Amino acid sequence: MANNRQMQIRLRDEIESVIGDRMATHEDRNRCHYVNAFIAETLRYRPVAPGGVPHTAMCDTHLVIVGNLLANSMDANLWSNPHTFDPDRFLNQDGTLVAHVPGYVAFGVGHRSCLGEKLATAELFLVVAHLIKYTAGRVFALETGKGDGSADLEMAADQLVTSRPKPYKIMLLPCA
Repeated sequence: MANNRQMQIRLRDEIESVIGDRMATHEDRNRCHYVNAFIAETLRYRPVAPGGVPHTAMCDTHLVIVGNLLANSMDANLWSNPHTFDPDRFLNQDGTLVAHVPGYVAFGVGHRSCLGEKLATAELFLVVAHLIKYTAGRVFALETGKGDGSADLEMAADQLVTSRPKPYKIMLLPCA
């Protein structure tokens, strides 16, 4: 978010038009399409568990099955410009959230997908909405200090189980 001020402004504009001055609620989530697209793109771009979660068979066996969610998220056959962070890929032409995006597997697939997906996305919406509501473009803005796009968003080689960003500073700066 701090890597792109224009995205902060777009998030803020949607939050202000949909939510206004009150606190965001779970009910607001279905009307904040860009916020949800931003969250989906964040999870596509850097999945929380890039190697997927190991599964075992229900009967005696020695197999462990692990899906590679990161490889799927960066597959050029599934995503145009997969190494570009672009929340718009999750929006229809009219600006509404796409209900189902083929290839989006941030929470796994099938019967063994993450049980916490609905709770996680609902909570992520509230966190992003509250953070943006009280920062971007209003009184304060989140910045890296070195300009848009300066945060290194690439994953370290040792991040196969859980994903975390490389260290960088984020500042809360007053808007001019």
